[in-house]
Amino acid sequence: GISMLWPNRVTRVTAAVAGSLLSTYTAVLLGNTATPLWNHTRRALPVFFAASSAASLGSLLELLGTPRRRYSAIAKTAELVSAAAVTSIGGPVLRDHVQWRRARWLGLASFAATALGRPRLAGALGTAAAVIGRFAIVDAGRASANDPRQTFEPQRR
Repeated sequence: GISMLWPNRVTRVTAAVAGSLLSTYTAVLLGNTATPLWNHTRRALPVFFAASSAASLGSLLELLGTPRRRYSAIAKTAELVSAAAVTSIGGPVLRDHVQWRRARWLGLASFAATALGRPRLAGALGTAAAVIGRFAIVDAGRASANDPRQTFEPQRR
């Protein structure tokens, strides 16, 4: 907000740092719960949320007609890599989750559209991937809490 009222280098850097920290805050809170999926992925989830936020910004810029192609490609690559790490750690609860798979395919399609120079399509696909991905994390976490094996196996170890 302040960087829009008084646009200068200091306010922009401050906004970027604050935004980066805030983009991971939800993931940190989720990771510190007893919900099995969120707790298992507590180290990778903030990285995914940060990468997803960066990719969302790239998608928004593409939708608004002011694409930053290199930024979008790097951010979307980071999102795809961090999502793969979260999927690997999350195991079958996340890997088999329909919304999560859709979000990953949309993210991949958004990256491809960015690489092919189709910014509006890339922006729409990337925005959908970000929204569906966040809802998928919440839904899969709830599903893991309802699965007794997910809840008790870590305690037995």
